[in-house]
Amino acid sequence: MSDIPGITRKGQVYAIPYTYAEMGLIYDRRQFKTAPTSLSVLWDPRYAGKVLLFDGGAHNFSLAALSLGLGNPFRIPPTAGKQVLQQLLALRRNALAFYSLPEEATQLFREQSAAVLFANYGSQQVKLLRDAGADIGYMVPREGALAWLDCWAVSHGARNKALAEAWINYT
Repeated sequence: MSDIPGITRKGQVYAIPYTYAEMGLIYDRRQFKTAPTSLSVLWDPRYAGKVLLFDGGAHNFSLAALSLGLGNPFRIPPTAGKQVLQQLLALRRNALAFYSLPEEATQLFREQSAAVLFANYGSQQVKLLRDAGADIGYMVPREGALAWLDCWAVSHGARNKALAEAWINYT
């Protein structure tokens, strides 16, 4: 088995994945004649002041790198730093607000008539908005998407390692 950063090391498993989601885009169907297909919609001047973004610098740098087609969005080459910064500044011009929690994004999306939302929490946000009655669509951009992965792990100082392992095996 090859090493997977944060999960395995030297062939030993140290974390077990249990859930994940991609970070696609949620859009208000009433404001789009056709569904967007690209991250470029976040920078589209037609949606200035109508884009909801996650309040996280690392995600936003990676999102900008992905939109520029820089390869690995988590390893921005030093030569591309200025280009990514300019892309972030342009994105900021379209931002309605920056949210931290999915419930906050749901409220802002509905009350402020947002057009598009970078869905940091993925399908959880789709469900919240649909449950709130929003007429939304969801898409994974053609450039790809960032994603998150939650894992169970037992720390070195665990007091009851057997119980922790039993929980992991159960889930």
